[in-house]
Amino acid sequence: MLKKLKRKFVMINMCLVGMVLLIVFTVVCINTYQNDIREVEGALNMAIDSTREEKHAPFEIGTPPEGKKMMPVENGFKEKPFNYAVVVMNIEDVDNEKRITVLNKANAALNTEVMDTAVEAVLSSGESQGKLKEMDLFYMKTEDMRGVKMAFADSTYFNAKVKETVTVSVVLFVIGMLALLFISILLAEMAVAPVKKTWAQQKRFVADASHELKTPLTVLLANNEILMEMTEDKESRKWLESSQEEALHMKNLVEDLLFLAKADESLDTNKAVSDAFVENNMTDIVTGVMLQMEPVIFESGAILESDVDTGIKIRCDATQIKQLVHILLDNATKYCGEQGRIKLSLTETADMVELKVTNTGDVIPNGEIEHIFERFYRSDKARTNTGYGLGLSIAKTIAESHNGEISVCSNEKDGTTMTVKLKK
Repeated sequence: MLKKLKRKFVMINMCLVGMVLLIVFTVVCINTYQNDIREVEGALNMAIDSTREEKHAPFEIGTPPEGKKMMPVENGFKEKPFNYAVVVMNIEDVDNEKRITVLNKANAALNTEVMDTAVEAVLSSGESQGKLKEMDLFYMKTEDMRGVKMAFADSTYFNAKVKETVTVSVVLFVIGMLALLFISILLAEMAVAPVKKTWAQQKRFVADASHELKTPLTVLLANNEILMEMTEDKESRKWLESSQEEALHMKNLVEDLLFLAKADESLDTNKAVSDAFVENNMTDIVTGVMLQMEPVIFESGAILESDVDTGIKIRCDATQIKQLVHILLDNATKYCGEQGRIKLSLTETADMVELKVTNTGDVIPNGEIEHIFERFYRSDKARTNTGYGLGLSIAKTIAESHNGEISVCSNEKDGTTMTVKLKK
């Protein structure tokens, strides 16, 4: 239970903080991308502007001693662009033919074929600016009295910057999540420490109390049996038999509590219980328990069917497996209803043994299915029956101690099926 609590704490913490980090890095990447786009647009705009007869005032670089940077408003640029490789050209229609004149190629050049293809793509797009992805070119188009001007900038530098930003963000995100995982584990240990102490004290109390109660109960049962043998009065004997029955119920409850306490201790201390398992014939174990339960099932008015494969062997604790099968058959007998049917099946695959016990009767509501393996849980309909709600919890503990699992499925068509899967 404590391990599940710590895992849940770590997962919730990782998910919440991870979402925050993911949003932050996503915003950073988007903002950087938009800034890079603006830089490219500024470079294209500047290149086109530099070819005009009336040029804007140049950028003023450097900061005066007084700290106020002078930036002419009339230059038309909102910010200083980086130095991108840009080619500017003028396109004119002469005798229905396009004449392309390169105006500025100081730091870049375009192949004639690439230039023609790029110009056609820009003209057909109808957009004033954008990106030709297949050609790795940004473009900007303006028109004046002399014709159409186009500026093309290489996107290699832009792509490298975007890739670098994304890579750095991903690396930082991974490092941050790993650091968060380490911190979350430490915080989880600190958070569950008081719960762990209380849980250990509770288990110790249950184990000690159960152990201490076994002896007086055994003595009471023995004394009661002697009194019943010595008493001939029917009225007195009736009360003694009632006391004997309740004492037996109490003894069974104490033994169940002691079993669960020992199982919890084994799980918490990571004791290798499976190392003590020996190979047993699962078929014989299931058949033996089924023969023991047949009279009980017959007296309840139910019909028992079986489909047990022969020769199935598994490493297990035979006593616990017998208890597991007995619990499932007993549970099915209690809730199969009058003239009900119970079916037990045992099959195997290459690495798994599957035990199923199906019974007719009332369907388990969906809201109760997730609780039926909890200790002391009994549905409202089950409270009229004997028992303390520990049987299925013990069955689950036995299955898990054998590296297996137990599940339940309940519907009107097939009834209620308890399925146990054990690894060989």
